[in-house]
Amino acid sequence: SSVGTCPRIPKTFLNQDTCQPMRGDCASIAYGTGKRITLDYETMRRFYELDGRYVYVVKGLPVEGTPSPCARAKGKQRWVRYNADNDAQGCPGGDTDLPPEISALLEAHISSELGKRDMTTRESVRAIDVAHRERCNDDGAAVGASITVGNLGCWTHSSPGEWGVFDASWWVFSHPGNSPRHRKSLSNPIAEVAEIENEDVEKSVTLTFPAWHPSDRWKFWLWTSKSLGGYGDTVDFSRLPRGTQGPGMAEYVGAVSAGDSDDAFEFCGSPGEAANDPTRGSQYGLYDEADQAKVTPTSLDQDHEPEHSKAMVWTSVVLNAPDQLRQRMAFALSQIFVVSSSGLEMRKQTEPFMAYYDIFIRNAFGRFGDILKEVSFSPMMGRYLTYVGSKSFSRSYEDLGEQFYPDENMAREIMQLFTIGLFRLHENGTQILDGEGNPLSTYNNQDIMTAARGWTGFDTQEPRTNLEASGSLRLQGQVNDIDPMRINSKDGRDVFPKLGLDLGDGEERKYVGDGVQLCGQMPALAFLSKGATYRYLGSDPSPVMARADVPAHTRHRKSPHLVLSPTTSSLYKELCNANTNASGGKCRFRSIVVLQDSLECDGRCLATRTGGDEETCECSVDEPRVVRLDASSETGSRQPIYFEYVRKPCVSLAFQSAESLVAVKDGSPTGAAICADSYLPVAGTACCDEGSDIAESVCVFLSERVTFGTAVERCKAIGKTTCNWSDLPANNRCGTLFGETARGKTQGLEFQWTAASPCLVRAKVDHEGNVAIVHDVSSLGTEVAGRVSLPGATHFAVSWNGDYPKASKRCSSLCTVSGSNCVCDVEVIQRAVFTGANLPSHERTLLKKLRIGAPDPSALPRGTYHVCEAPACVRLRNEQGVLTYTKTSVAVVADKRLSLNEDTIFELNSHSEKGGGQTIFMSNLESNVKLGGGAWSFRNPPMYGNLIDPAQRDGLYETDAILGSLLNHPNVPPFIATRLIQLLITSNPSPRYVESVAAAFKTGRFSATHTKGSFGTGQYGDLSAVAAAIFLDPDARSTAINTDGSFGRAREPLLKVMHLLRSLELGSNEERQLNLPQLRDKIGQEAHYAPSVFSFFLPDFSPVGPVLDMGLASPESQLLDPPQIINFINGATSLPKYGLNDCGGG
Repeated sequence: SSVGTCPRIPKTFLNQDTCQPMRGDCASIAYGTGKRITLDYETMRRFYELDGRYVYVVKGLPVEGTPSPCARAKGKQRWVRYNADNDAQGCPGGDTDLPPEISALLEAHISSELGKRDMTTRESVRAIDVAHRERCNDDGAAVGASITVGNLGCWTHSSPGEWGVFDASWWVFSHPGNSPRHRKSLSNPIAEVAEIENEDVEKSVTLTFPAWHPSDRWKFWLWTSKSLGGYGDTVDFSRLPRGTQGPGMAEYVGAVSAGDSDDAFEFCGSPGEAANDPTRGSQYGLYDEADQAKVTPTSLDQDHEPEHSKAMVWTSVVLNAPDQLRQRMAFALSQIFVVSSSGLEMRKQTEPFMAYYDIFIRNAFGRFGDILKEVSFSPMMGRYLTYVGSKSFSRSYEDLGEQFYPDENMAREIMQLFTIGLFRLHENGTQILDGEGNPLSTYNNQDIMTAARGWTGFDTQEPRTNLEASGSLRLQGQVNDIDPMRINSKDGRDVFPKLGLDLGDGEERKYVGDGVQLCGQMPALAFLSKGATYRYLGSDPSPVMARADVPAHTRHRKSPHLVLSPTTSSLYKELCNANTNASGGKCRFRSIVVLQDSLECDGRCLATRTGGDEETCECSVDEPRVVRLDASSETGSRQPIYFEYVRKPCVSLAFQSAESLVAVKDGSPTGAAICADSYLPVAGTACCDEGSDIAESVCVFLSERVTFGTAVERCKAIGKTTCNWSDLPANNRCGTLFGETARGKTQGLEFQWTAASPCLVRAKVDHEGNVAIVHDVSSLGTEVAGRVSLPGATHFAVSWNGDYPKASKRCSSLCTVSGSNCVCDVEVIQRAVFTGANLPSHERTLLKKLRIGAPDPSALPRGTYHVCEAPACVRLRNEQGVLTYTKTSVAVVADKRLSLNEDTIFELNSHSEKGGGQTIFMSNLESNVKLGGGAWSFRNPPMYGNLIDPAQRDGLYETDAILGSLLNHPNVPPFIATRLIQLLITSNPSPRYVESVAAAFKTGRFSATHTKGSFGTGQYGDLSAVAAAIFLDPDARSTAINTDGSFGRAREPLLKVMHLLRSLELGSNEERQLNLPQLRDKIGQEAHYAPSVFSFFLPDFSPVGPVLDMGLASPESQLLDPPQIINFINGATSLPKYGLNDCGGG
């Protein structure tokens, strides 16, 4: 491809192990300057003949709606010389009658623009863009005016783009008229201009805008096509759009390769993806509207309509695959995690459905948790359950001023259908009942609303060139339905606390984020600590996991970065990973780097308006975003190499004590403010002269975030102070935004520290006890950000210690009534859980009492913590495997010197059925929020996201935690066991059968009594163990069970067809694939065409009659209505007689 020899595949959790840095051979070619071409008819034709590019000059664009050339509109105005062969004496129809001063002004502007061209090219120019600097009186007559410009011909004011030269290759793909013409067996309307044989070169490269098109259709053209210039312009070949620089044209004009455009290019793989092999024929028309408009079904090696392709692939693979058990498991899993063409406007597409189904093929004997994560991040599931693009309540309020709640589809279905079901289950799959014999629900509507907030912010990845997509999706910019979705950092993600489900075990409900260390407990210079992670970015300095920078700032050559010294920086040496055994060894870059030991920082510098001036500054920063390794012979790159620092998972508590809060403010005219934890690096540094409220930004690197303490020190170092500023000029070097562009900006450094402290935080409690965080920044004399305002704050469930204030009871004297809410002052109480020498005797006590995680003491500076060696600590270690760490100068060796406090850390080996032991670190700390002077209280909830600086990194961490909490729910093993047994063996499995399979799910192992083999890896959710437990159980293999009237299942119609074809040894080959069109209409079932997210049938369906009377289920019977039964019988009886055709109802 002229775009590059390798597609730019995004790096995700699914493929990061395959990524290869420094693959410059994969990048596109960069051409040297100096080879100039004239955009005339002959040259445009060459683009098509040599490289198949559709380069056209566009004519006939309507001038209606074009701004007047006298209006000083933003940008330039297009003027066209239509009659170059007949305007030597002026405009053939005469000049437009305009006031003399207007004509003179316009003529002067056009003449000035033409004067910039040399004499050899001026005569060939037909279209120019002119900037008008003076306003002239105009009654509209100047729109479309024609003016004679001295002896330079007649020039007419025209629509932007008129007589412009464009690479229309993309418009060939995405023109909306392709499909209608294809259905009429007509050619592609854009491609036919070049493809129809025509001796008139001008006609073969001229695209005329149809007069019947609305004028705004031109906007779509501009969106999809690339401008090369105006007709007659002379341009440098190296300056053309990258995709237009084909090898044929490069050779024709003599352009010389200057090497790879990006020698730091990183190439990542894509699971199961392989290049097309033309020698194996053309079986499937992967759906792209351009191709489908040019390639008819009859031009394929086998006739079929595009919508049949995905079922053909499934049928051909399933019929011939040697791994039939894997195929059977995959089909069963696909009926649990349903994505259907019936619910998506993607009827004719094939590749996205194949990629989605491959999740189950690839993981059929893998871990259930991997399937759950891949499905959750699949753009196909995102579209099907409509959560792609779902925004948080607070973002909707800030963007639109509307109170829109997040989409709830995924939140509901991932619980009901994918993991835990509707009712609590015993381990044998039977329902847990209350005292009155009613089943207990696993979740309620409040839980759905909470979970919905966890499925916000998801978006598809950037498109890549080798993916199938229809033109309509291309126009919407949604063309990557293959790669796992991203969580954008554009503030669409809900960052507020999320309370987990009630497990019914009598224990306090857990929050998502319980057991995770506090961000405020991260060690100083955590980016140099053991376990710190860096992500290779190549030559692009834009962070991916953190909030994005403004592109204009990132691309600016003077933007400062944290530069690592190749001679003195230990971090440089770790990232470079040079071959030290070879003389002059070059860097061997890795895609993901995790520090195995803590490193020393390198150098200090002063923060300034222009950054750290590229000094060694590691010791002067709180937290880097990206670090830079300058180009050198050691790096092997002609350009700098960048790595992104990815902070470890950590959480903040929703409510902080007033003493730790300081206001941060954005740079918009009204300066919306939020209260921020002064100990976290979340905002930029704004410094004022003493007594002034006009600030300036200082930084070490672009978009640097610092703690409040660091901001104070930096201002002091330059003779200034932090302040309650009212004016902060934009500073592109530091990434500071100001003015209207700062309001609601979804990129860049939005907030700066002020000096407003303390900052007040209140709790808003609704009638159901849900809490919202409300900030009071009135001391700044500015408005509060919508996300923490009374109307825009997001409510979330909390774990109350008893009752809560109610507006219906007038709240209390210490709270105010706001509608149906109580707004209360808060007091945050933090204290040690275990004190003195009162160590608990059992690990269970620690797991029950402790909720806040802690850092690994070994990653902290040496000597910060010591393992307790007092007898009580040793006893706990020997009996329970728990280590106690104290923050003391030396190890504690006597019980009388043991004094447990808030700094104490416990190391636990948490042994569970979820796959063995897991080392966790817990803080001896609890935090409670008191309201109404202590009348009410709740446990202070953790939150992954940050109110001030949201990032994809934190959204990914939180999503993993959400999936983990669902995966580890006690309902998952029996629920999934029951569903798989129903889909594979019997519709009414015995409790013993379910319990056996559920045990295999939990332990990850299965050993059959009648065999010597053992199956599984010992990991929770191992599906190889589950499959063995299902197929090797006595209920599946014993012939005696066949006498039990409750055993067995109605075979699904589609499986009956496949079993019939396999029994007849019907195969398919590369010359002809098996096509069974419209099976869903004939027998009620077809691959990729389930009628809803509930698949083809409900698991508890009971047909009227004996099955219902016996209280049994027969899910597949839902498909067995008379017409479908008759259709199957007709097909089965006609197949041996007439073959695979429609004779005899076949």
